[in-house]
Amino acid sequence: MRYRRFKMGLLALGVVAGYGSGFASLAHCRQWREHHRQQMMNEVARTCVDAARTGNPTAVPQPPPQQQVGWGWR
Repeated sequence: MRYRRFKMGLLALGVVAGYGSGFASLAHCRQWREHHRQQMMNEVARTCVDAARTGNPTAVPQPPPQQQVGWGWR
């Protein structure tokens, strides 16, 4: 009987720790996502300004063509 209670307590502790870890990870991920978005916006702005200064419209990088992967199932 004591062994069963010990296992139940250990399982409950694991659940609480797991959820806490998940919520902490979500909060950290949101901060990283905001930082990454700001970096990308700065890079795009820098590229556009450089293209405008040189007068060369081909200085703006074009996105790579989309490639079909596998059988095309989505």
